[in-house]
Amino acid sequence: MKKSVGMKACLLMVLLSAFAVDVTLAKKGRGKGKGPKDDKGDRPEGGQGKRPAGAGNRPSRGPPGLGIFADTGADTTPALLSTLPKARDGSLGLAANGQIMIVFQNRTGPKNETSGPQLFVSFSETGESWSTSEPVVIQGLPAGVSFVTSPTLTSSGAGTLMYFTGASDKNLRETPSAIHVAIHNGGGVFTYAGEAFSVPGAIMGKNAVAFSGTTGYMIVPQHGVMRDDDDDDDDDQAEALPIVARKLLDRKKGGKKGGKRGSNMAYLATGTGPASFGPAYTNITLPQEDRRNSWVGTLLSSGNQLVFYGSGPGPWPVVSSDAGATWTVADTQVNYPSQDPSVLPVSGRTLIAAGVKKSRGPKPAPAPMAA
Repeated sequence: MKKSVGMKACLLMVLLSAFAVDVTLAKKGRGKGKGPKDDKGDRPEGGQGKRPAGAGNRPSRGPPGLGIFADTGADTTPALLSTLPKARDGSLGLAANGQIMIVFQNRTGPKNETSGPQLFVSFSETGESWSTSEPVVIQGLPAGVSFVTSPTLTSSGAGTLMYFTGASDKNLRETPSAIHVAIHNGGGVFTYAGEAFSVPGAIMGKNAVAFSGTTGYMIVPQHGVMRDDDDDDDDDQAEALPIVARKLLDRKKGGKKGGKRGSNMAYLATGTGPASFGPAYTNITLPQEDRRNSWVGTLLSSGNQLVFYGSGPGPWPVVSSDAGATWTVADTQVNYPSQDPSVLPVSGRTLIAAGVKKSRGPKPAPAPMAA
């Protein structure tokens, strides 16, 4: 029997009173992720709100750009080759002429209420220096797909492909979304090739795609489902509640986007062409027990194996020898610096694009006092 809106409000108020002290203390110490100042007005290293060093490969809050790293296969940390300032959600790939390319979103680029950040592309010979970025243009993109995000580059017999999440609005909890695909023509120009995969009622977000011969494999993390009619009643009541109670309600319902960001559950679909994945799919689970790990990352094909580099503390990668039915941790791990990596084997080494932390550097000397 469905609970009344009034009973839900009472439950939320009880939760609010129970957490009032903790919330108050959290606000005093949290600030903007910085600790309290000492008697000299400075914020000590390792203060409240700071994540300790070596806490896994999660990125810092608000990374200033994408770092391009090179891994040679040795048991060492990949070396930083270059940085793309203000970039995020990058995906590495190979252009038809053999150049390394990366498609990414600009943190400060033009955006509006429906389209979100614009996609950009840049090119490199070695990964150490990059061409001036240029906007991505998708020719033939349907008019109803005005929001484009989460690009993924991969190669197949059809050429260099870019898979991306598309919808008519950035509010994916209320707007149907799907994974679409476009073929690279050169420069920043792509040609739309169709809708590749969707699950009715499910939120489509990040994606990872690899081809082995003519067979393609796609992994899409399970980010939850769209809003249903029952949520409207909850939201009407939530508007009249204090902000902390609204956050508790939102957390109870699985977050503003309807589910966890970066689930250890994912959809696995196969296809025989760029836009032929699904509608059938299987549910897959990561082999590690750490719930911080997720199916957000890069899928590669190596011989008869699928290799996946994911997000979280790892270890990564995980491999499958049975077309994705089961996964195990690889014998050799790669230590990359943050979540959502893009991985590209090229010229005897592996390039990795991942978020980099901002270096605070030494504090400037105080200005001299006037005489």
